[in-house]
Amino acid sequence: MVLICIVSDTHDHQEVIDRIVDYATRIKAGMIIHAGDWIAPFSLVRMAGFEGEVFGVYGNNDGERDFLREKANEVGVKLLGDFGEINVDGLKIAVVHGTLQKIVHALIKSNLYDIVISGHTHKPLIERGGRVIHVNPGEACGYLTGRRTIAVLNTEKLDVKIVDI
Repeated sequence: MVLICIVSDTHDHQEVIDRIVDYATRIKAGMIIHAGDWIAPFSLVRMAGFEGEVFGVYGNNDGERDFLREKANEVGVKLLGDFGEINVDGLKIAVVHGTLQKIVHALIKSNLYDIVISGHTHKPLIERGGRVIHVNPGEACGYLTGRRTIAVLNTEKLDVKIVDI
């Protein structure tokens, strides 16, 4: 069983990134997955302070992609590009920022993945369509909605919850 903290749209909010790392450590999560819009490389470096694995994809506001990738390599964050696949506890997870919602829906309908993670909308969402669970953790930064949220996935129970951080 692995607990996974799922985040998106941190938008350089350093205090929130610290809260996420502290929370993930406190609940003994094994992994953080970031669905994009890190913004600056220093946000990625700060997230790398987590003891477990950190995976992520680019978002539409991540302008310094080459520098993000360079920093990710330096600090051990697995930056997967615009789209990523992660296998954990026998689950196949797709990660995409979600700028194009038609792609998110196609990933869900494909039934190639157990979990589809997206961000971009800044609205938390957990929906089950057949065997696929779609998770959008909402916005960690709280800039648009005033609410700072992440999601936590329990891989054994296939249970996902939204957490205010």
